[in-house]
Amino acid sequence: MGFNLLHSDSVTNAGGVGAYIHDTISYRLRTDMPNSLHSSESFWIEVTAYKKQYIFGVIYDTGCVMRYCMVIHFLCSCE
Repeated sequence: MGFNLLHSDSVTNAGGVGAYIHDTISYRLRTDMPNSLHSSESFWIEVTAYKKQYIFGVIYDTGCVMRYCMVIHFLCSCE
């Protein structure tokens, strides 16, 4: 057993974002969700566990609070 490395390379010099997912976890990348939000870097994963789907975001931002508010607003509008 091992891990899968998921990553989104940076379009800038920031480096990108990544996450390790264990081989036993069922997941899919959510390419229908934005992978950059106003110069932050991100990607989204849908995980299926216990017959439910969960969406996780991996987000890197330089520290602007307004960008986090935009992410929260985006997530709330997905219902």
